[in-house]
Amino acid sequence: MIFSFMTPGQIYRPPSCIMKGESADVKLYLDVGWTKTDNGFFKGYKLPGERKGNYTNITKIDTGWHIEFDDYRTQGITSDYVSVLSNHPVHRTTDNLPIDSDYSIENMQLVRHHHCEPKRAWNLEQDYTLDHCAHKISMLIKEYLENILETIDKPIVLHFSGGLDTGVILSIINKYNLPIEVKMDNQGKVLLSTPDQQSPNFRHFVESEGNFPGFGFAQVPMELNRWLISGHYGGIETLRFPQHVKSIFSHYDIDYNEELQKHVGSYLYNFLQCADHNCDKTYPQYEFTELVKTKCHILDAIKYNMELQSVEKNLFVFPWRQVEIPVAMLNLNFDDFKEHVFHSTVHKKIIEMNDNKINNIIPTQKEKEIW
Repeated sequence: MIFSFMTPGQIYRPPSCIMKGESADVKLYLDVGWTKTDNGFFKGYKLPGERKGNYTNITKIDTGWHIEFDDYRTQGITSDYVSVLSNHPVHRTTDNLPIDSDYSIENMQLVRHHHCEPKRAWNLEQDYTLDHCAHKISMLIKEYLENILETIDKPIVLHFSGGLDTGVILSIINKYNLPIEVKMDNQGKVLLSTPDQQSPNFRHFVESEGNFPGFGFAQVPMELNRWLISGHYGGIETLRFPQHVKSIFSHYDIDYNEELQKHVGSYLYNFLQCADHNCDKTYPQYEFTELVKTKCHILDAIKYNMELQSVEKNLFVFPWRQVEIPVAMLNLNFDDFKEHVFHSTVHKKIIEMNDNKINNIIPTQKEKEIW
């Protein structure tokens, strides 16, 4: 889902992309896999509901171009001296543009258009139990998968990684007999893509650093011309990242590192040790006097976690990427929250209620390295 808009003075065209149109002296470059519409181009999928799905819709206008996104964009986009608007790694040299907006290029100038009402007032002061939260998220993912099956006209496949994020999805597929192919190797591990299988553009994303690290792209297999259901976002959307946990713990005068050492051997212990070292800048700790303000800022930060996006004919589906999931997690009562963040209890309960035998093949500890 790569695009770059370039004015006459911007000469560093994105590699391996094709110029597909020009309007008011602004050229549009795209990767392969876009659908031509009456007055522009579309890539991704739309689901029932306002701006639901994972898509980019580009429309030609008299003064340039208009670019519309879903409400929970998975793409990091920037605007700078090399491109007036782009999500290609070689052009992304500045901070990510706000996620709550569409954009247009009018007379070679970037214009921002808020696509939502003033910030939705989520209620983050409820006391959900683990069971309630697990049921709610299970239903959200089930409905997402059912909508995908009704929307997408290409084959859909899940690669079961052996971990809890894809394990949850697999349990729901099994319980409801969803017509989705499941793949794994003999050890229950995903067969990841290798550099010789990756296109030049895909490798640009794998090697991306700075504000848009490419570790997520290194963790997926190749499924050209098929939609690959990904377990990405299943960690951060369920508050399993240290800086978010620290921020909440601070309101209860609990030292995160001391608490972590009480859970040596837990499912997330090794992962959290590694993630705590790597996440300091990407996921800062928030310090507010009111817990609800801390939760609101965590929710806002999660929106800007962009681990993976469709590239060329590598097409991805993200059932975990739904704002209602972190909202539910932020409403867990504190004792249940404290258990989940070390043991990933919500995931385990979802699997238990759908297809518990999958819990028996999940490793007792999550892999340490994610970068």
